[in-house]
Amino acid sequence: MALRWLTAGESHGPGLVGIITGLPAGLEIWPGRIDAELLRRQRGAGRSKRQQIERDTATIIAGVRHGKTIGSPVAILIENKDHQNWKEAMSSDPVEDESVFPPAYPRPGHADLAGMIKWGFDDARNVLERASGRSTAMTVALGAVCRTYLEQHGIYTGSRIIEYGGVRIFDIEESMVPTRAEIGDDPSMLTSLHELENEQQKKINEIVERARESGETLGGVMQAISAHVPPGLGSCVLPDERLDSRIAAAAMGIPGVKAVELGAGMSQAGIGGKNAHDRFALSDDPSHEPWYGRLSNLAGGIEGGITNGEPVCVTAWMKPLATVNPPLPSIDLRTKEPVQPESSERSDVSAVEAMGVVLEAVVALELARAHLDM
Repeated sequence: MALRWLTAGESHGPGLVGIITGLPAGLEIWPGRIDAELLRRQRGAGRSKRQQIERDTATIIAGVRHGKTIGSPVAILIENKDHQNWKEAMSSDPVEDESVFPPAYPRPGHADLAGMIKWGFDDARNVLERASGRSTAMTVALGAVCRTYLEQHGIYTGSRIIEYGGVRIFDIEESMVPTRAEIGDDPSMLTSLHELENEQQKKINEIVERARESGETLGGVMQAISAHVPPGLGSCVLPDERLDSRIAAAAMGIPGVKAVELGAGMSQAGIGGKNAHDRFALSDDPSHEPWYGRLSNLAGGIEGGITNGEPVCVTAWMKPLATVNPPLPSIDLRTKEPVQPESSERSDVSAVEAMGVVLEAVVALELARAHLDM
């Protein structure tokens, strides 16, 4: 059975639900590992007070017995603790009190207006609740399950900040796309890749504080790296079987992500072919099984839609969050008149580091699916 997953739930609804099928029986899963990834998602500079309210925890409600999968679909629940303040506004039952319906003010940069036009709504909340980045909490939970599967096969994933608010945080010349030889024998070191040096953290904190004081929001660039991925995952036969197309689509599905790059990506377009491709380097180290390595990893570990044994490197660009303070001017869709909203939805100054955790999760989901398809 192919690995498949589905999520449901609104930002201020009772909770988020995720179901994943196709996992092998006997896979060790424990909520603590999922909760650790959820906590990582809630941390980082620029996050809002909601992250202190929620303190996400996962409850496995199906598919696991005594700490191991039993071959049936695994179902996970994450309760929205803030739902108690939104019970009437988010009730699934009909309500008569019109005060629970907010003004029809779509927010520039969000899915509000496009969704309202698509479904004929005059209430932006019908769209924004699901389009919210809150949905990524369940993506991270399902990704944590797949990370467990991958790590049992020696495959580890981590992420690092490349840019924050337009400021370079990581030296782009320093192993931007590492090779398997550079990472070495222990890929588990990637799990601490996101840890910043004091000067880097100080720089980010200063950028965030300036933005907070001015009511601005920030975007940034994150890179996920997966090491010891075996060659042969994915396919070159059909476009939707190419692993790079699946990963790119999954990364573009993260709210706020507007561009995705595999390996050296965009920079490859500007150099000649003699320097744009990774030359072979057959390992003769007697302590390892031979593999056809590369002297560089400009391809990001995938050639022709198939992994080549080098680290899979995925970089994602996240736009600044669209909810700014004060809110941007809008249009009242009921009166068709311009309007200046008085207040905005609660939002972060930035969620760049959180996006990196989500990026790790979607890469893990796609790698696990491809691994199980081998």
